[in-house]
Amino acid sequence: MVSVPEISRPRATIMDSLCPTKDDKMVGHERIKAFCVAQCTNWYQPTLWAVITEVANLPGHRHTLSPTAILRDLKARSLLFNGLSRQVLGNFFEGSPGNRSFKQYSLSRAAVNNVYQASQSTCCGILVSLDCVLCFSLISYLHG
Repeated sequence: MVSVPEISRPRATIMDSLCPTKDDKMVGHERIKAFCVAQCTNWYQPTLWAVITEVANLPGHRHTLSPTAILRDLKARSLLFNGLSRQVLGNFFEGSPGNRSFKQYSLSRAAVNNVYQASQSTCCGILVSLDCVLCFSLISYLHG
């Protein structure tokens, strides 16, 4: 069974599957670091972030944005949020309990994760189909 952190950070899995096997001709130097499964979940990943904002904007939570109440509803909604803690969820908000809102940093980080940007360290086009792979992985995880 695939873990939620591994689903939310699929780059290492994709890159490992693209590496040549021992039967193939080895190109370049040997791999020094072995592949390891992701430990930390990317809560800003588009599918997870969409559910978090949807639950936070429910009529009962809109005014207070209590991390405890939002976390309770998230865990009731899906098993994907069992690894989310109240402290991590509280870091997404700013302000006093009566006047809370999402931090600008959280919104901008979620917006960056929604847009593919090629960088110098990434092969051109390798992560373009990432959303399809990620959505399929999440759906297969939920179905068991």
